[in-house]
Amino acid sequence: MQAINDGIGRIWDLGRNNVVAWLPAKDGIEVLVAPCYVVLDRASRHDRVMQGKRFMGRGSFAAVSRLLGVTPRRIDLNGNVGTGPGEIPWQRVEEVIRRYAISQTLNRAVILFDIVGFSLRSHVEQVAQLNSLEVSINVAHRCMRELRMPIDLARSSTGDGYYVWNRNKGVEADLNLNFLLMLILAGNAIARDLGSPKLVPELRSCFTVGSHFSFYQVEGLVRGGGDYIVGDATIELARLAAETLPGQILFGEFDRPTSGGAANMDAPGFMMSVQQRLDDMQGADLDHGRIDNIRCYLTGSSWGGDRFRINKYDIVDKHGFHHTAYNAKMNIYRGDGPPLFLGVRTEDLAGFGANWRYESISAAPAPWDPRR
Repeated sequence: MQAINDGIGRIWDLGRNNVVAWLPAKDGIEVLVAPCYVVLDRASRHDRVMQGKRFMGRGSFAAVSRLLGVTPRRIDLNGNVGTGPGEIPWQRVEEVIRRYAISQTLNRAVILFDIVGFSLRSHVEQVAQLNSLEVSINVAHRCMRELRMPIDLARSSTGDGYYVWNRNKGVEADLNLNFLLMLILAGNAIARDLGSPKLVPELRSCFTVGSHFSFYQVEGLVRGGGDYIVGDATIELARLAAETLPGQILFGEFDRPTSGGAANMDAPGFMMSVQQRLDDMQGADLDHGRIDNIRCYLTGSSWGGDRFRINKYDIVDKHGFHHTAYNAKMNIYRGDGPPLFLGVRTEDLAGFGANWRYESISAAPAPWDPRR
């Protein structure tokens, strides 16, 4: 794929231009390239300018070409793109092209891990805590593979934590990412239980589903680094994290479209689907311990007896904008150790600051006691 990198590198112009689309041609490809400001300014006029694959059909290719006011440019290759013997698979071309494109995803789950008190730690402790969180992420990723739950994991640093997402798209991919969140928090809790609190981080954790833009960093003077995301999802997570208590797990409000004509999935419905997956788990081996069972749920006020509603919180950020969120808890049961109860109890939120307001919503009550 060096020929594509070399060819696009000349017209990419150090990031001034954006590669919008491509098509196979005889012994090469045709590409549409336009200045980034033109692409961003006109993207709302045609979905395919920034959404979906960069490999387009002839109709979309022509429509986008007219919209942007650009003509196709040719890049020569040593062979044809196709599915036949000796031909270059289109997926390999797409992988390279996307590194020179800014793309938009309308629905994707994203996690934000924020290390509590990070700026107050010594430099050695900061390195140790970031490394510990990185290990927890890697171990959980390995566990996902062993459980045959596919995930194409990506992350970017916030300085005192990470944004984490699944490059795979769709409801299944988002559910897998939330399963990964549970495993990461479980691994981190076990590490804190066994290790030094100064070297293993205490976390604030936020999860939501939303839209974002994707782009790639530059290594040297060429595209080649990891991908980054920015948009509604990351902004929402950052605003929620600023109001999240140490050790708390917060879910943002979302209305995630599903396939096959099924109803959209909100945060409570999403959590129910996550718990169904956890019910099917036959145990997960994390470093320093085996997880026999995980219970996760959104917390709320008492419905009488041992049953509870779900509370929906209205949080006002520092700019005066409102964000809706749900408080989540996790109960982790281990065969070789006492259970771990993660998250913040509902009663501990009742008097928390002037920025929190809540109402109980009518939803299927959780059969697990949020007071634990």
